[in-house]
Amino acid sequence: MVDMVRVGELVIDYGTLPRAGVNFGHVDNLKNAALAGTTFPPIIADRNTKRVVDGLHRHKMYVQLYGEEHEVEVEFRDFANENALFVAAVEANATHGLAYSTYDRRRILVEAEKRGISREVISSVIRMPVEKADKKIADGSAFVKTPAGDRERVPLRTGLKPLAGHFLNKKQEEANKTAAMKAEYHCEALVALLRAGLLGWCSKATKAAVMILHKELAKQV
Repeated sequence: MVDMVRVGELVIDYGTLPRAGVNFGHVDNLKNAALAGTTFPPIIADRNTKRVVDGLHRHKMYVQLYGEEHEVEVEFRDFANENALFVAAVEANATHGLAYSTYDRRRILVEAEKRGISREVISSVIRMPVEKADKKIADGSAFVKTPAGDRERVPLRTGLKPLAGHFLNKKQEEANKTAAMKAEYHCEALVALLRAGLLGWCSKATKAAVMILHKELAKQV
C-alpha cells in the first residue's frame, strides 16, 4: 500500500543506509528528469520510524525542488529488526538506481560484519562471490582503536588502500574521509594544473591550500 507523506516527515539515517553519502551529481540528474516530467517509484520507508530504506537521492531531489512540505508516494514496510532493515536497504539499492561505488561495497561488507550478518548473506545481496567479498574486506579495510581500547574495522577509501590491515592513526582516519582516489591521481592532477598556470587564475582559497601543501612538502620531502 502506498501513502502520500510530506517528504519532511521522512528520516534519513546514514547508519542504516548502505551508501557512504549523497551523490549530488545524481541528485541534479534526478531534478532535471523530474522537471522534464519523469515519474519515480515510491520511496520505501520503515513504518515505525519513517526511516528511508530506499530513495535517499529521490528524497534529496524532492526537498531541493519542492521543499519539505511536498507530499510524495511512500511505501511503508515492517522489518523484524535493525539487521533486516539494513539488508533490505542494501538489496533495494543493489538492483536499481545509482550503482554502488567500490567504497560503498567495502562499507557494506564492513558494516555487515559489525552487525553479525554472515558473509554469505551479504555477498548474495550485493551480487558478489563470497571469495571476492573476503578479498575485498582483506584488501580494503583497516582498523582503528575505539574509546574502550578495542579494535574496530573500517573501510578504506582508495587513497589509503596501502594501509589495509594496519591500524590508522588520527590523521590517517581523517584522510580516509576524503581520499577517494589514488595518491598518484591527485598528485598528477595538481601538477598538470600548476603547469597550466593554476596560481594565476585560482581562487584565494585554492592558493592558500597550495601554500599549505608547499609547506608540508618542504617538511617531508
